[in-house]
Amino acid sequence: MELYQVPAGSLDAWIAEHLQPSEEFQLQVKDTVRRICDFLKETCFDDIKVGVS
Repeated sequence: MELYQVPAGSLDAWIAEHLQPSEEFQLQVKDTVRRICDFLKETCFDDIKVGVS
């Protein structure tokens, strides 16, 4: 069913089914971002101290 055919009351369900990323994709993105952050912290900023105020 195309978006223009979806009744207004069914839009939330249609969006969740067709447009929201899957849980598996979200987990892959989180893992990838974590790996990139770990790499940057360990490799690029190893000798820099960062304080949080």
